[in-house]
Amino acid sequence: MKIILYIISYFFIFIKILKVNLLQWGDGDTFAGYILEKTQIDFLSLFFKSVNSNYIFVTGTNGKTSTVSLINHILKSQNYSVLSNSTGSNLKRGILSAFINNLPKFYSKNPDFCVLEVDEASVPLILKSFPKNKIFSLMVLNLSRDQLDRYGEIDTLVVEINKSLKFFKNYNLILNKGPFFKHFVANPILVKKHILNNNLQNILKIKQYSHLSTNLDFILTLFDILNIKINLSSLSEFSFVAGRGSLYKKNNVSYEIHLTKNPVSFDNNLLYLSGKEYENILIFVNDNIPDGRDVSWFYDINYSYLKKILKNKSVYLAGTRSYDFYNFLNILNIESFNLFNLDNSFDFFKKTGAKKIFVLSNYSATMEIVKCLK
Repeated sequence: MKIILYIISYFFIFIKILKVNLLQWGDGDTFAGYILEKTQIDFLSLFFKSVNSNYIFVTGTNGKTSTVSLINHILKSQNYSVLSNSTGSNLKRGILSAFINNLPKFYSKNPDFCVLEVDEASVPLILKSFPKNKIFSLMVLNLSRDQLDRYGEIDTLVVEINKSLKFFKNYNLILNKGPFFKHFVANPILVKKHILNNNLQNILKIKQYSHLSTNLDFILTLFDILNIKINLSSLSEFSFVAGRGSLYKKNNVSYEIHLTKNPVSFDNNLLYLSGKEYENILIFVNDNIPDGRDVSWFYDINYSYLKKILKNKSVYLAGTRSYDFYNFLNILNIESFNLFNLDNSFDFFKKTGAKKIFVLSNYSATMEIVKCLK
């Protein structure tokens, strides 16, 4: 079976090269997973059974991609081999694609670790395919209000994750003590403030209000469980995933991009913005597959933060749900200008002579703008 999976992997890698380089169709990152997901065969289960490794699943509302990226960096700096969906494609098709794109590297030897970011609503689906006799670690970083059409209410999400865990006997469930802690299954590992947290924050230069400042305690707890010591000197070489405070320049206009996809991340980025000197703000919101269609979460953003921090700033909107955000701001008597799409935005900022733009963008919008600015 493993040989068949390798053949499938090589086939899709060839298709990806053809699709991206010759046909110029997208980046091809999740194309293979999308195709396999449509079949009647549980390919994810086959990959899990064929690849023997230390499995680490990372889920939660905010900070998943940065946390996975940092875990990978620490492991690789100590010469461990890692298979991961480090770009943040965390639905089933993204995890399938991670196996397909990486499996040829591990033909003769299994990776030491499989570190997989999992969309919180997809945890039950992913664990359904995971062998019941294998050990894994599941980090639930945080859970907060998100798109209702994708996640439902938080307590429903906790119930579904609990149901999926009941089929396993050996796993490490790592949680923070929050409002939903008591609703999880028995014997979770409780994250506590770690003595190295402040050192790591200073080395990594983590921005104020970042989710990663809290998630560092999860990482430190995980490495305590794995009995792996962190080489602090290697962390100075770590760089965050694109769109998490990334700086780009186009047409002599600089853009600072911050992933902002739910009320908590929006509030945190507003607080961060309050300490920055920006006059122009671009709020870029889509409703593509990674985002969900529901935008009622706009109304859970802290109104007082929004009105105070956007006061005397020029606010511009773009994306497929820009008109919805325009209506939301209009209710709060916050003036904004709808530029509708990214091309219009780039042209507008170039013509008006703007120098610096602070961008708040949800998931697919962040991917779109980073791709245009790279």
